[in-house]
Amino acid sequence: MSAAFQVVLEWGVRGLEATAAHVTIVAAAVPSIRADAIVALAGERAAARSGEGTAGIVLRADLGTAVDAARAAYEAQLALAERASIAIIAVGGEWPSEESSGSASGGRDGVLRPMAGDELVAGAVVDALCEFGIDFHTPACAIAAAAYATLRGAATSIVRAEAASRP
Repeated sequence: MSAAFQVVLEWGVRGLEATAAHVTIVAAAVPSIRADAIVALAGERAAARSGEGTAGIVLRADLGTAVDAARAAYEAQLALAERASIAIIAVGGEWPSEESSGSASGGRDGVLRPMAGDELVAGAVVDALCEFGIDFHTPACAIAAAAYATLRGAATSIVRAEAASRP
């Protein structure tokens, strides 16, 4: 995690592993096993850091709860009485494996596939954090927030269309 920025946006498990924050917000447009796994891993990492004297909280956000997650991050910062580091982890999907591309099994190879819906959720969180005065974020956060601000009215439809188009 960049020490220069208060809020970072990363993708998937590798992104989570690359961060260490007071608050981790897992951005998932739709429920999935992948999202559940990332939330669980983030919880394990927060618990381990708690044993080192650094408390951490893990939140989950979708389009309907992005403001709630941002509010909880803001309240965590108030409780710390200092600037809280915040990592937004967009879940993403997985590319089908080459062996299964023609099969009905839908096998996955674990390679991250960025998803527009998760980017929009991350952007909604960043947008809400800015409303709470937490606005020192990475360029990736700025791009996600700009995408959300531009597509706010269509975000739910985009998430539905993307979910319907994925096996």
